[in-house]
Amino acid sequence: MHKHAILFSANLLSLLLATAAPAQNEQATTPADSLNDQEIEDLVTPKEEASENAKNDLTDTAIGQPFDSTSISTILDTADKKNEDFGAHIDVTTPGQLQDQLNDDEWIKVTHLTVTGELNDTDIVTIQEKGKQTLEILDLSSTNIDEIDSHEFEGFKRLTTIILPYGLKRISAYAFADCQHLQEIEIPNSVTQIGEGAFDHCTALKNIVLPNSQLSSIGKRAFRNCPIAGSLSLPNSLHHVGEEAFSGTAITAVTANGEMTEISAYSFQNCHALTNIHLSGNITAIEEGAFENCENMEKAQLPANLTKIENGAFSGCSRLKEIICPTTMVPTVGSETFRNVDKKRCRIEVNAHIMKEYKESTAWKEFSVKKIKQ
Repeated sequence: MHKHAILFSANLLSLLLATAAPAQNEQATTPADSLNDQEIEDLVTPKEEASENAKNDLTDTAIGQPFDSTSISTILDTADKKNEDFGAHIDVTTPGQLQDQLNDDEWIKVTHLTVTGELNDTDIVTIQEKGKQTLEILDLSSTNIDEIDSHEFEGFKRLTTIILPYGLKRISAYAFADCQHLQEIEIPNSVTQIGEGAFDHCTALKNIVLPNSQLSSIGKRAFRNCPIAGSLSLPNSLHHVGEEAFSGTAITAVTANGEMTEISAYSFQNCHALTNIHLSGNITAIEEGAFENCENMEKAQLPANLTKIENGAFSGCSRLKEIICPTTMVPTVGSETFRNVDKKRCRIEVNAHIMKEYKESTAWKEFSVKKIKQ
């Protein structure tokens, strides 16, 4: 067997020390019950921390606040002191050897797992087979993984926290779908794509942190029906957000100002806590049902480049009372775009030179048309 490092929580340490001889060129082990708290903490803390530069690559400018679990050792130490959970740190020096590091009895007890080193597909299969029913916290931050494949961690029953590799580039389709206890996720700054349904129906996911530099695409249904709360500021680097990407979330505000050219169909449908949106940049179209049934929306700042609003885009936004539309031409409007909006109560502010066109437009003439306030 190749040289490897395995670090366990205090609960499992005695078992290992009783059955394993000291590795060559390493210090002799000490019985677990003779270690003091500090010595145990030193053992369960990973020997190699990610570089400060890698950690600084993470950003919290998109939504939510960065969660505290930047180091798995902190979580493990807390769990150890409660004598409730088992944690393991495994350093894989040869790809494909993860499965050999623990026996079946040990794997079934591990709820908090840190893996470092060079992993391959065989090692990922090991995590899937051994951890799908038991893992609560998984730290992959110091591995060589650059893509989470489709369905890779889908349906992990107890997973609450995952710390992703700092060099990760892509999260593929349904990678974490139906992880119904996952509470928070921080997307590394290196990620460029989040695939279709990547976190679909993660019904406990309240906090996400998106990168604000290289992320170019969020797939359809990526965060559908996640209870993500707070203000969502879409990264300026984004070129595309897919259909239903944030539908059914608990976000309260949306800001989009960057490379995107459209708000995709149903992307914010049924966001019942959403109260205002601020769209600008290159956006020219708001597609069908984009903000449908956002009944608590009160204010919509539309982009200056807007040319069309498609069918039902604001249907069911019954509390909408202010629209600001700084376009140079009157946008076209689809059928039932403003169904259930009280148009006489809702004020639309437009550029002075096209106020007449708005008042004569079939789609807009029922609104209270005013000049944009300077």
